[in-house]
Amino acid sequence: MVAGLVTPVFAADQPYTFSAFDIGFNDGGSAAGKPERIGDMVDYLGGTKPIIRAGLDWDRVQPTAGGPLDWTGIDAQVNAAYAKGVRVLLILTYSAPWANGHPDDITWFPTDDNAWRAIVAASVAHFGPKVQAYEVWNEPNILAFGNYGDNRPETRKQRYWELVRIAHQEIRVGCPACVVVAGGSAGGAGDDEPADWLEWAYQHGYGADFDAVADHPYPEWSSAHLPVYAPYSCAGGWPRWYSNFGPPGDVPCSGLAALRAVMEQHGDSAKKIWATEYGFPSAEVNVPASPETVRDALEMGVRMWHDFDFAGPMFIYSFQDTSICPEKPAECHFGLRDVAGLPKEPAYSDVRAALLDQQWGNELPTGRTLFRGMRLTSSDGRFTFEMRADGNVVLDAAGTTIWETRTSTGYPPVQPARRQPGRVRPVRPADLGVGHLGYGQFDAVHAGRPQCRSV
Repeated sequence: MVAGLVTPVFAADQPYTFSAFDIGFNDGGSAAGKPERIGDMVDYLGGTKPIIRAGLDWDRVQPTAGGPLDWTGIDAQVNAAYAKGVRVLLILTYSAPWANGHPDDITWFPTDDNAWRAIVAASVAHFGPKVQAYEVWNEPNILAFGNYGDNRPETRKQRYWELVRIAHQEIRVGCPACVVVAGGSAGGAGDDEPADWLEWAYQHGYGADFDAVADHPYPEWSSAHLPVYAPYSCAGGWPRWYSNFGPPGDVPCSGLAALRAVMEQHGDSAKKIWATEYGFPSAEVNVPASPETVRDALEMGVRMWHDFDFAGPMFIYSFQDTSICPEKPAECHFGLRDVAGLPKEPAYSDVRAALLDQQWGNELPTGRTLFRGMRLTSSDGRFTFEMRADGNVVLDAAGTTIWETRTSTGYPPVQPARRQPGRVRPVRPADLGVGHLGYGQFDAVHAGRPQCRSV
């Protein structure tokens, strides 16, 4: 067992608990191998038990109105997880066409409250202690997955949160210990941003109908931007969901900051945000990314996520590549492993270390960068050199800060700050050996391989 990681406890008489250090996986690989790959996930983590995110697929469980429920497909995955002590986040998605009025299209929200109530109740009763958390729909705030009525944002928001309320009621009856996760999780634009969908819920009285907020804080991977990327200013139409990870507290620029601000404004800061998808493709993008860039994007996101006080579990998308992606070729390449199950290095090994919260020791490896959430520690444990979640680069001695850059947004200052006695001036990109600080990195190549040693 790794310190700080939660061991699964399947006990229905107490609330299930989750933390930012719980490791989650989406499995985008072939359906046929999903049960077997759960064992591969456990092996990958050295015996630490992850959480898997699996879809109910209502249309397959109940293809006809009033027909019998066939759990065969999802049972194979859930039962395999339960047998290995692996927890499950079950996505209540998508709709059976007979329940949404749109033949052959599962992305429309169901129009029949009773049908929705029935499938949620049946699912909770069927899975019992095998499922510990439920997510209401997948990316409901974009038309690729969430449609209803005239498809205006207001219409879709209302229907979605009605479905959340119904699901929450049924899950509370059947599994009081289970966590209900909800929200517009995709990077929507305009009135379909995750923060807008969550604000609508609070304003219309749905704030008590979920236990955690779902979000998919992907980097802007099509242009090979790391999660720390942000322009100098987000004014002028920059989509803040392109810069989900920051700068922290910068609501105009950061999607996560905007989402968290909504929760705080409505007095709901005790709830956590679950990153139910996070990933970076290794091929088929507008700007090709090197294997090292893919690794950095994934590792950076994981380590920064561990540093957020509002974070629940993060679910990597995906454990394995798939060969089926007719509309978006990049969707085939999000895996830590390829379609044959072979590791995609260096991401496979370095992301595992990040997931297990293993730090780098006292020396920055050649070619690596010190980024938010990462620290170096002297061999005797007296000194740490780290970049904190707010972008501040800090040298601590026995818990006392003895040097810091005092940077916060990650933006280079417009005017270099003057040195003042007893103070450390803000850092500039040139000081750190990088041409554009973006959201804060310390480059080992240019900085001479920093080491943290006791003297």
